[in-house]
Parts: sequence; structure tokens; C-alpha cells
Amino acid sequence: MYYDEITYKRLTDSVTGSEYILTTIPKMDSNGNLIPLRKGFANDKMNSGLEDSISFGYRHNASFVANASRFNMSSNIVYGIQIQDGVVLQDTPYGDNWTLGIKADNTLACYDSTHKAIDLINDGVVNSFSGFYPMIQNGSPVASSTYQAQGDPNGDDPRQAIGQMPNGDIIFLTVEGMSINSVGMTYADMIRVFQGLGVTTAYNFDGGGSQQTIVRGTMLTAPTDNYGLTVRPVIDFLYVDAEDVESVGVPAGPYMDLEYLSKRITDLIANLHYRAPLFTSIPNATDLGNLGVMSGEFWAHGTTPGVPNTSCSWKIYHTYIDSKNQMQVAIPFSSDTTIKSMRRRTDSTGAFQPWINL
Repeated sequence: MYYDEITYKRLTDSVTGSEYILTTIPKMDSNGNLIPLRKGFANDKMNSGLEDSISFGYRHNASFVANASRFNMSSNIVYGIQIQDGVVLQDTPYGDNWTLGIKADNTLACYDSTHKAIDLINDGVVNSFSGFYPMIQNGSPVASSTYQAQGDPNGDDPRQAIGQMPNGDIIFLTVEGMSINSVGMTYADMIRVFQGLGVTTAYNFDGGGSQQTIVRGTMLTAPTDNYGLTVRPVIDFLYVDAEDVESVGVPAGPYMDLEYLSKRITDLIANLHYRAPLFTSIPNATDLGNLGVMSGEFWAHGTTPGVPNTSCSWKIYHTYIDSKNQMQVAIPFSSDTTIKSMRRRTDSTGAFQPWINL
């Protein structure tokens, strides 16, 4: 059963113009029972590889899934203090990053790097996550010096943060970024949004391409990896299920395939945006020999490296299959009828062959 009390809405920030999603997880369900926040690892064991939120949510029949802790992207080892269901799995803080602790009643608490796992256990923490830094403590923004050490806090980026209202409800603030519709937010932007909501505690999780949120099988966020086609595998998740309350929520069955259907929709959007732009100005090419993995149309000036003829500008159609299979067609922007349309392709080494007449 899924919790239907969990709600979300998509908004546009009036200051940055960026899109963000507010997901509300009430402290109690409609029957007055706690909706517990849970911690889960990729493949259900710490440091056992990576997994994306679609796969994890499907396996756990989760009402809500979000990425959480940071990890070493070379070794796939999670950073920082790790506590799951009251058991200490890792006791080492990561640098000067803070740890988020979640108590049995869903109360959020933030701990600086001087605290050990036993301190969190003694304070009632049952699950912990190692992201970046707190944003709001006791209803007030933290000093900017608290979060300046890591994570590009002043850049416009996709971000994922959790907040708590005075009544105990949980608010997830998920900021879209790296897209035509949304550049992202800074820490200060997110703090401003959280303050407007009246949260008393807020903490920033891993963001960038790792940011992902699913509610009842629907993926709310657009991936950024591989031109929007790939959901990045991550190390752990904060999630909600309904496994202990049979009388609450809606059946999971009608929603199970929505995770994959919503992913296919974001794939189509990504393909339209990156691979087949329509009715928009085309980009200027800086080097025809290095247009990258994006097939499409480009404009090349006579001074652009790789053009067939430097006496005029060219409309370029670039097709990319892989690094050794690329083709380009060049149409001259010229009234000189002696300048012909040209074509070329790569050889077996991936180098472009000379231009020849079309």
C-alpha cells in the first residue's frame, strides 16, 4: 500500500526562475499513525554497489524515495557516519561535513563533525545520513561560514534538501537544474524558500546529477546524466513505505509501472531537447572536428576550424553514432554557385576524412 497523504507540487522560483518541487510527508497518516522515515542502501547493504531510485523504489514498493548521502564516486564507498535502524555501521565523520540524524518520531537533528556515532545514538538517532551541511537550525538560517567549505554553495545547481515544519511534517525541496527550464539554486536561494515555508530545521543532501525524487512510482525529477537519459546510481536513500500499516494508503499495483512510464517520458523530453531541437536558433560551432556526442544542426563561420571552404559560412548537419561513426553534411551560405555542398565521415580511427562533394 502507498501513502496517499504524501503530496507534492511543482513551482517556479520568482527570484531565480528555476523550477523546484515541494514534497510534503505528514508526520501522521489519516489514522493518526506515524509515517516513519527509513534509510535504505543500494542493493540493501552498505557499500554493496550503486542503484538508482527507480530500481530501489520498485523493489521496496516505496511511497517516497530520495537520494541522500554523499559517496566516493571512484570506490563507491559512502562517506561519513552511517546509522541504520539504530545500528552503527560506520563511525567516521567525513571532513567538516555535518551529519543528519533522524529520531524514532521523525525528528530531524544536525550534528557537526565533532560528534561521533555514539553521540547520535545517545541523542535518540535511529537513522543517519552524510550529505553536506545544515541550512536552518532552530528556525534560523545558519551562518554562511558553516557551509562554505565544500559543494559549491554559491553556484546555481540541482539540489536536494530536507526540512521539518514545527508540527513535525517533513518537506523535501528538490531543485531542478542543468536544463533549459531551470538552472538551479544556491544555498542562499534554498534557505530563502525554506524560510518562506516556516521550517525549523533544514539540511542539504547530495545534489547535482545525483538528485532524484520519486513519489508513488512517479519520478518527479528529470535526470541530467547522458543528456537527460540516465538516472544516476547512488549509494543510499531516504524513503517511506507502508509495510506496517495494511489499512492505510492506496494499492501499489496501479502505480508500479509508473516509475518506468515516467522515466520514458523524461527520455522523450531529453531526446526532443538535446537531439532534435525544433524552431529554435541553432548553436554556433566552435570546431567541426569536435562537436561531441550530440547529433543536430550547427552554424559554422568561415573562420570555424574544419569548414570545407573559408570564404563563406556553412549550415552543418552532424550525425553521431559513436566516436568512430560520425558524418557531417555542409551546405554553403553563399551566392557563389561554384561553392558546392559537401559531406565527410570518420574513418576507422575516428578521424574525419577530407570533405567531398555531396
